[in-house]
Amino acid sequence: PTFTDAYTSEEVPNNSLIVECGEKSRYISYDQIYISEANMTSYSYDTSFDGEGAITSAIDYVVNEDQPQLYMLEGHGEAELPETFANQIEKENIETSTFATVYKGNIIKNLIMDCQSYTKYRPNETTGGIFVSWRRKEELPTGLD
Repeated sequence: PTFTDAYTSEEVPNNSLIVECGEKSRYISYDQIYISEANMTSYSYDTSFDGEGAITSAIDYVVNEDQPQLYMLEGHGEAELPETFANQIEKENIETSTFATVYKGNIIKNLIMDCQSYTKYRPNETTGGIFVSWRRKEELPTGLD
């Protein structure tokens, strides 16, 4: 009963999986294999199978040394990523790190995800690279020329 403790601290339902290669492992919950979503029209749940996607993602994670990196800005009052988007980033094996431009005076030169910040960016904070903003067009900060 304690076998899974080496891989996750979560409650492990029956029919869950663990993919392991060397020192790396990925736990796949049954809830990630069979996904249930509320259907407000019929007041029921729709269940879909994503076992292939979950297992392929786990195998890709454990066999590859380097994973893509996504830097999340902090220091401008950013909101948390929506859960669905954060789950997709995890499924795609994209590692996230925070990046504080305000406090460190850093210049953005990589792919950056900004999630609804509420203060302006200085022009020298957004030099080069790709800048992705998670907000409606009318909420974009000014001064990003």
